[in-house]
Amino acid sequence: MNNIKRIIIVFVIIFSFKYAEAVRFDELDKIPEGAHARQTFVAGWVTMGKPFGSVLNAERNFVKTHEQKISEDTYKYLWVDHLHFGGGVSYEYMPIDHLGIKTKVGYMTIFQKTLFGSDNENWSIPLYKELCFLIGPSFHLTNRKRWDLTFTPYMGYAFAAYKPTPVAKELIRDPDYKFVSGKAKNVNNFAFGAELAAVSYFSGGFSMSIGLDWNLRFLDFGNGFNITRKDKNSHDTISFKGGKSSNINSFDIIISAGYAFIN
Repeated sequence: MNNIKRIIIVFVIIFSFKYAEAVRFDELDKIPEGAHARQTFVAGWVTMGKPFGSVLNAERNFVKTHEQKISEDTYKYLWVDHLHFGGGVSYEYMPIDHLGIKTKVGYMTIFQKTLFGSDNENWSIPLYKELCFLIGPSFHLTNRKRWDLTFTPYMGYAFAAYKPTPVAKELIRDPDYKFVSGKAKNVNNFAFGAELAAVSYFSGGFSMSIGLDWNLRFLDFGNGFNITRKDKNSHDTISFKGGKSSNINSFDIIISAGYAFIN
């Protein structure tokens, strides 16, 4: 996966230089024209949101009865939650009014975090990581206006890895619990989603947008994960019931900023 990442990064750099040579930068001095035919958009974007999925429910259920020592006289249940973060670049070309072809390249991560409260130390550890490549049609509501509403359904591919129960692996050190952690698995998958955004165009070709981003990933874990822990109080052996596959949805806020050019 590291070799693939290096090849992709080199390709993106070469493509960026080639594209920059073809751009007419004199367009930057013009007043905002909004989206229209022959327009090109290049932008950076970031996302943050909430992921959902059966495997994430299994993560929470697996550790929720574990009592973690916080201080000499304080114990708390090991409750965890998950957050989705991402960032990358996008490129869009509009062959005709109201319609563009948009591609996105991004790196996204799902973090598992503890819920010990604001008065105690908490941990946030990556659970899922991906490098994704997405493409889809982008539909624009307006033409040559300073504002716009866009809708972009997309599909693509994600080079991904899933590391189960990372918080438990970090915090459960007591040998009495007999915790056995599962190994990380490659879960490369076809990626789907959609983006709905409000866009503003400014002088000099600068543009900004804010919207909602939905992501869907279908993960195949092969034979699943062989993870168990022993509850110290009840002496029961608890198994990780994550299954052999799971889909993960995330609903994010997405913010982007970039420039509009005319080739």
